[in-house]
Amino acid sequence: MRGEEEGPPRIFHDMFAPDYETHLLRNFNTKGRPFLDAVRGFDDVVAWVNSLRGAFFDSAPIDLIDAWLAAMKGDFSAAAVHLQAYLDLGEPLWSAVGMAEHREQAALRDVLRTGDRTAIAASLHAMEERTIAHDGLQRFWNRTPFPFERA
Repeated sequence: MRGEEEGPPRIFHDMFAPDYETHLLRNFNTKGRPFLDAVRGFDDVVAWVNSLRGAFFDSAPIDLIDAWLAAMKGDFSAAAVHLQAYLDLGEPLWSAVGMAEHREQAALRDVLRTGDRTAIAASLHAMEERTIAHDGLQRFWNRTPFPFERA
């Protein structure tokens, strides 16, 4: 598409930057197309996430990422173990946001430990909906089942 040869704009990584929309086409061509061309199913998502380990996810909480992947696959006991490891990191809970996130992750861990697929799906979808609403993305979002819900 025209314009992509100019390279990614300065705001390449920040979709909430004020001028992001001005460069939407270039951002999509640079980031979105390669991802959408390569990812066709959940196994492709897992492969994509794994390809980012040691690079993009070098400083990210790997246990949290692994917890999400395990939960989506339906391996709830492994997800709970990874989530507990993430919680055990002892991130500072000095802010209201940090405390709220810790409570939310601990509640998810507790639901994962039950193994109740219906309750787990409801909890994950509720978290998803809160994130979508917080970021104002409702008009772009379609609720879809997690891979374990399709099994």
